[in-house]
Amino acid sequence: MASTQQSFATPTNRFPPGTPADDPARSRQRRVAERAKSLAVGFARYRPPASLPRGLAEPSYLCDESHNTARPLLERLRILGLMATSLDQFCVDQASGSDDPEEDFEQPSLFSAEFYEAVSALLERSSRLLRRELLPALAQERGSLMRQPVTLTREQRVWLRSFFQAQIFPLLTPLAIDPGHPFPFISSYSLNFLVQLRGLKTGTATSVLNYARIKVPRLLSRFVEAPRPEVADGYNERSFLWSEEIVRFFLPELFPGLSVENAYLFRVLRPVPTLSPDADFSDPQPVLHHRHLLSSVVRLDVEADMPGAMLAWLANHLGAPVNGVYRIDGQMALFQLTDLINLVEGSEAVRALI
Repeated sequence: MASTQQSFATPTNRFPPGTPADDPARSRQRRVAERAKSLAVGFARYRPPASLPRGLAEPSYLCDESHNTARPLLERLRILGLMATSLDQFCVDQASGSDDPEEDFEQPSLFSAEFYEAVSALLERSSRLLRRELLPALAQERGSLMRQPVTLTREQRVWLRSFFQAQIFPLLTPLAIDPGHPFPFISSYSLNFLVQLRGLKTGTATSVLNYARIKVPRLLSRFVEAPRPEVADGYNERSFLWSEEIVRFFLPELFPGLSVENAYLFRVLRPVPTLSPDADFSDPQPVLHHRHLLSSVVRLDVEADMPGAMLAWLANHLGAPVNGVYRIDGQMALFQLTDLINLVEGSEAVRALI
């Protein structure tokens, strides 16, 4: 239990000598620390449903608490991010520990129908909460809207194009997938687009479909704030965009001469192989890294509207088990929601606390 409580804890900041006890930043820190403590205490008392598979108690508790309307809005967002982290880590831990990559899935509970249904329910609840309640409340209470690029003003779209060309485009590397280009390795936790392209077969008028993969750069902040528009009534709302939606908006510019038919996000989780006690650490090769490249996919998250044939093709190339594929109705990889909280607050003191 101590380790679990530690995962909920918030680090204590040190303030300069002489900082008043009623300083706003110090007071805010106390409130955040108290909420973190209450979260840990609440989990110690939590009694999960009897039908819940062993090990899913923590993400289940965090999901329940993110629905707790007695908590402040930003705290609920933070807890939802903690839930996503906890669930990801549990899936990875369940499949880790084997020295043989072929034994990654020997734990029978990992891909059982019971486990699959429980994880699906947690993912569905968290996605629905964010989409239907937390993000609308963020817009209403904080004037902070999560927008799609197409909904921006003309001036904001001009800025967005400049931002994309300068900050994002140089980081993108489209990888074709065809008989001459094998399916690329997909790293754990990364966000990727599977893009379906239509073009003409070389030297003919025949139209053909091909796939390509675009990785959303990890160096890019998950959330991007657009310049605030000038408004006559003085109300100055803030507009934020998911970085992957910016990439999606400009996908056609990455494939000149081709038509982008479909593009869907996906991500995978892979177990982390462990080295045996007699491993040779004098070997200059990064053994653990290369073993990770051989590890199997433990979970495949895809956008809910990805066509069945496209999903089957992707799952087959990734070697994802049937009960390891989850359709996500909304944004995935919610563990980064804390970054959005920091942007909304817009304060260095709060960024250090939450």
